[in-house]
Amino acid sequence: MKPALTWEIGLQYATDVVKGRVVTCHNVKMACQRFINQIENKEWAWKFYPEAVAHFLQFTSTLRHVKGKDAGKPVVLEPFQVFVACGIYGFWGKADPTKRMVTDVIVFIPRKAGKSTLTAAIGLYELAFGEAGSEVYTLATNSEQASIVFTAATGFIEKMPSFIRNLCRNINL
Repeated sequence: MKPALTWEIGLQYATDVVKGRVVTCHNVKMACQRFINQIENKEWAWKFYPEAVAHFLQFTSTLRHVKGKDAGKPVVLEPFQVFVACGIYGFWGKADPTKRMVTDVIVFIPRKAGKSTLTAAIGLYELAFGEAGSEVYTLATNSEQASIVFTAATGFIEKMPSFIRNLCRNINL
């Protein structure tokens, strides 16, 4: 059984990339270094709030895969996916802690690496817990590809425990 997901997994991924223990392209290495620098920078206008990332990870842990060999099993994010979640949900304004640094996200992940699962989880989380009137868009090269995320999201809702599903009841998919 895998240990519970924590934001530290994302930080460890970033550290491993920067130190060369995980091989990535130059852009990912730079993003990881920037993330580490941002966490360490106490003078910056933004502060890292681990509890905000933990809330997203806790929500994600309630989701179940809806197809394939993992159908019915809990969604367990990979370290790089936790790193993405840290970047999206971790930084909030020092002057105004209700203001999140990242409000628009474009995710570039190669095929068969869990982008549909991650983006469906992010989309549902934003619709359930994001600011009032949150909008979530999925772009793809064709409607069949875009529908994969939609299908994953609706499947997640169907498989959710009832106490979580009730939070998503008013989501218009």
